[in-house]
Amino acid sequence: MHGAMYAMEQGGHLLRDAVAMYTSSRYASSMVLGVFAREEIGRATILLEMRKNAIATGSAVSVKAVAEACDDHVTKLTRGRGGITFEWGPERSADLKGLWADPQSEEFKKAHAFVDDLVARKARRDPDDTHQKRMRALYVEPTDTGWNRPCETAKEDARRLLRDTANAYGIRHGNLYVDEALAKALAEWKECPTLPHPISGPEILALGC
Repeated sequence: MHGAMYAMEQGGHLLRDAVAMYTSSRYASSMVLGVFAREEIGRATILLEMRKNAIATGSAVSVKAVAEACDDHVTKLTRGRGGITFEWGPERSADLKGLWADPQSEEFKKAHAFVDDLVARKARRDPDDTHQKRMRALYVEPTDTGWNRPCETAKEDARRLLRDTANAYGIRHGNLYVDEALAKALAEWKECPTLPHPISGPEILALGC
């Protein structure tokens, strides 16, 4: 529980630092911090599950087990995901119009299957894609066509990453107090850190989310 809350605290701080970089037009730095924030959110999720399992089984958790559970970047990014989001362009209108049809119609079922397939495919790619975005936003490296320059990170790519990370943090932050047993344990922990507030309101509008 302690490690999970410390990870949430760090995730919240990194997210807010990422937003500050974004508003200063430092899009590469914003993306790097945003991805690290999502990793810490994922770490918190993993640790809370380990705590729940330890309580249920009455077993101890070793430092080694914690380190191994939180060792992989892609695993933490997977667990730190808040959901799968899409921004549809007009080219998808024909595929999606069935979503507003009768739920019993073939048109609706076809459109729903189309969306389900897109979500499943993006969910599989997303954690590794996010890790690769961080690498491109962080390091100068040779490519087939020249050099990767982090300063060329697109504003829109950074905005989408921050929107998704802010959503993930907000969900995890709220869920901490849905579990009554966990909420009680947190209330009894006198040194429990005060978590940064989720990104919302004017801050979200400033990101164009």
